[in-house]
Amino acid sequence: MLQEISIQNFAIIDQLSITFEQGLSVITGETGAGKSMIIDALYLLMGARGSGDIVRHGAKKAVIEGLFFVEKTERWDEIFTSLDITLEDDSIIIRREILAGGKSVCKVNGKLISLTHLKILGRNLLDIHGQHDNQSLLDPTVYKMFLDISSEQDMEKILKKYQSFLNIYHEKKEELKKLEEQARELFRHVDVLEFQRNEIREAQISVEEELELLAEQKQLQQLKKNFQGIGETVELLSSETGIFSKLSAVKRNLEDLSEIGAPYNQMSEQFNDCYYILEDISFALSNAAENEQFDPNRYAFIEDRLDKYAKLKRKYGSTAEEILQFLEKLDIQYDKVQNMDFYKEKTKKEIKQLNEHLMELAVVLFTHRVTSAEQLEKSIRHELQDLYMDKAKLEISVSLDLITESIGKEEIETYVYKKDGAESVQFNISTNPGEPLKPLHKIVSGGELSRIMLAIKAIFNGKMGITSIVFDEVDTGVSGRVAQAMADKMKSMAKTSQVLAITHLPQVATVADQHLRISKVQGEQNTTSSVQVLNERERILEISRMISGNNITEATKEHVRNMMNRSK
Repeated sequence: MLQEISIQNFAIIDQLSITFEQGLSVITGETGAGKSMIIDALYLLMGARGSGDIVRHGAKKAVIEGLFFVEKTERWDEIFTSLDITLEDDSIIIRREILAGGKSVCKVNGKLISLTHLKILGRNLLDIHGQHDNQSLLDPTVYKMFLDISSEQDMEKILKKYQSFLNIYHEKKEELKKLEEQARELFRHVDVLEFQRNEIREAQISVEEELELLAEQKQLQQLKKNFQGIGETVELLSSETGIFSKLSAVKRNLEDLSEIGAPYNQMSEQFNDCYYILEDISFALSNAAENEQFDPNRYAFIEDRLDKYAKLKRKYGSTAEEILQFLEKLDIQYDKVQNMDFYKEKTKKEIKQLNEHLMELAVVLFTHRVTSAEQLEKSIRHELQDLYMDKAKLEISVSLDLITESIGKEEIETYVYKKDGAESVQFNISTNPGEPLKPLHKIVSGGELSRIMLAIKAIFNGKMGITSIVFDEVDTGVSGRVAQAMADKMKSMAKTSQVLAITHLPQVATVADQHLRISKVQGEQNTTSSVQVLNERERILEISRMISGNNITEATKEHVRNMMNRSK
């Protein structure tokens, strides 16, 4: 239940705190006193969007706080776990700050939360029903919700299973559509597809081979360098134009000069020593060249293979792995081209199987909702009798119609699947004897619509797990015994739920467990709203004002006393 609400700098409200009690609390006051501001503040606590326009003139921000008490149940544990909020005891404090610039801050038990999460929490705490909320009765999408809540079956479980199949069904239909689009696109490029696929396959590349080739290339490059160095050195020493051809002439000349004697014979001996050392080096290098393991043919093969890898990388990927991944995609696309009919037939078969499952589940939902509709009809008729609409005839029609749908070139029988089921639900009513049944939105007046909504609220009171219901002038357009009946209905609902009602009807005010009056205080420079909890004497005066305006007589006050005694 809502224990307390505190409002600061909100429109014409400077500072206002209201403590609510269990049972029926009514809020009255003259038009423009600020009653609607309280409802707007409650909407903000439920996650409605706010703008800087609502901040009181001259203030930096508007602050709204609400204190709620809930029983610790498994349902509330699940809600708080899903929102990642800790419920330390049975109290929930929601705080909204709306800055003058338009930004908003949301906190629950001191923790910042998103507006989306606040909406989830809010709709489980409060059910606000205003004058315009009657229009929800004219929206057929809510009818199934009414049926499911009143059903004895676990409709949520069945609906989740249905929605799971429905999601896959839509995915498969989208898959078939894409297959048909791809078929046209792929057939236009099949020659390019086949060329690319063959070019990569014929190259017979692999990640492992490329690594091995690179390692061997590095090794052979070093061997090639060594082989070339040895060959060049032997060529310089031993070729016809090499060093030895010239050194031989020097050797002969020194030998001729050595016959003269010293010092030429000594020079000749030293030169001969150097000559024979160079000759040994040349011989050793020649042997080394013969024993070197460099294979020029292998080296050329490796260079050619790596060049093949480089050309493929320029076309299909920066690495061998990416090229092979691209080949896999080409294979899949090529396979689709070659076996497109198979894939389309396979997907069609899956769609037809899913359709069969969906039809079965749709019939299950339909059957339970038909049963629920029969029970709900009786309950609403009973409630309407209490609200002086005993002549009204109400019928909840639930229909499920087969249609034909094309899957490719084949037609199948199916239903019009919607997220909440395949059937159509319509509330039909005749409010006067002799009139035919017609859809709700075509015949009812505002007062009748309010009574029907109040009847439905009374039926679902307690079933939805919401402990606080707020009525914002839903009794507008009614009077007399109808007004009294609506007051009695609210009083009855307040036995199991906290009910807050903003009203202009004295009949509703007299049955209240708590009566609050909102007043507008006009100052020299500004206007503010104040709230007052009325005692019995003050209640009599306030309800008398609601009946007679400012012309309050003793007879009027006596009449109010009688009305209050009746409610007791």
